[in-house]
Amino acid sequence: MTNKFIGRQEHTTCFHGFTVNAEGELIYTRSNDDTIDLQNANQEENYRDYFIGISDGEFVIDDNGRLVFKY
Repeated sequence: MTNKFIGRQEHTTCFHGFTVNAEGELIYTRSNDDTIDLQNANQEENYRDYFIGISDGEFVIDDNGRLVFKY
């Protein structure tokens, strides 16, 4: 899927998903595949939170420990 944003070139829509593993670590998934499974076969959520946004950026932890979107 391609979107146009005012003042920018064309971008692809991208999925940004977040979950936490058993050790408490943040797991970040970034994908622009056509299909994203939000739930497993038992209808349990695969991601704690997710965001649909533009593909020319990504979420990162900054020097202050904050989760920010960088593009």
